[in-house]
Amino acid sequence: MTRELKDSRSYWQYVAVMDGRTRPANAAMNGKVLPADSPFWKRNFPPNGFNCRCTVVSVSKSEIVRDGLEVEEDLPDMADMGFLNNPGEINYRDILAQVAFKKAEKENWIPLTDYGPEKYGSPEKVPYEPMPSRLGPTLEELRGNKQKLRQLFHEAIGGESVLVNTPDGSSIIL
Repeated sequence: MTRELKDSRSYWQYVAVMDGRTRPANAAMNGKVLPADSPFWKRNFPPNGFNCRCTVVSVSKSEIVRDGLEVEEDLPDMADMGFLNNPGEINYRDILAQVAFKKAEKENWIPLTDYGPEKYGSPEKVPYEPMPSRLGPTLEELRGNKQKLRQLFHEAIGGESVLVNTPDGSSIIL
């Protein structure tokens, strides 16, 4: 917010649509006025949930006096989980990274290879081995030998497979 705008219109008013689809929490907020720099706006700036149609308008001191509006100092959070933010001040990439790191801390991840940043020092130095463009022979190339195809499959996955018949009559190898 620019200095001039803050001096002339230093309050924000919550505006809900107020129809049959307005949520009770949003309807209760309709018309509430808080200072534009209130911490409330960092956590509850619309949209405050899926399909939220609420907005915020700036209000001057003279409009507050003229319309007899009450200025709140702070209000409890009312946004849905996942919407407790101000979309104009958020970097979603950082939030997603934080979520991933928190999840990684809770789970015991095991490496898929015997090399990685621990061995080579940094991700840029980890050797790159492209995936083969071809994973194995086709049934046609094996001249219809399903037994050989199963054997190669078992060797590739390191275990036995199970043939499951689906309701539509086809089969899936697990």
